[in-house]
Amino acid sequence: MDKKIKFGGPYTAFSFNKYGASFSMGGGGVFVEKNNFYIGVFGQGTTKAFKRETYLNDEKYLLKSKQTGFWIGYVHGFQTNSKLKLSVYNKFGFGKVALDNPVKSLNYYDTTMVFTPNLEISYEVTKFLDIGVAVFYEIFTSVDFYGYTPADFNSSGVSILFKFKGTD
Repeated sequence: MDKKIKFGGPYTAFSFNKYGASFSMGGGGVFVEKNNFYIGVFGQGTTKAFKRETYLNDEKYLLKSKQTGFWIGYVHGFQTNSKLKLSVYNKFGFGKVALDNPVKSLNYYDTTMVFTPNLEISYEVTKFLDIGVAVFYEIFTSVDFYGYTPADFNSSGVSILFKFKGTD
């Protein structure tokens, strides 16, 4: 692949675990690339579109998370002029997980590190835009509050990425 792979843009993620579905939104961008390897940054957080509910002391809480960090990966074009690309990457960052009771404005937080390995296939819609679909698994670490552990937040999912590219 002789094209530059720098890109940036928004993405959405649908994830699932034993507490139900979650919808996250985020964005990121790549700022370093060499020989199909790239490094960038990202940020994301859960929304209220889907709710992962749990109970603490007989009160309903939403399980939420947000994180920001680095995005490191490798992209492979299937053929020289192919519009399809396969990417393998990991987003790893720092953030927090929360039990959120919006009715009483109560929030309980714990800090965490998150590792999110991804496998993505993307299609070049125009020379400025690729759209990708990825499968991932979010791995939370060091969660230990109110009886919750990383296993309560770990989840698998699928994301849709809109990658706006430079012209060089």
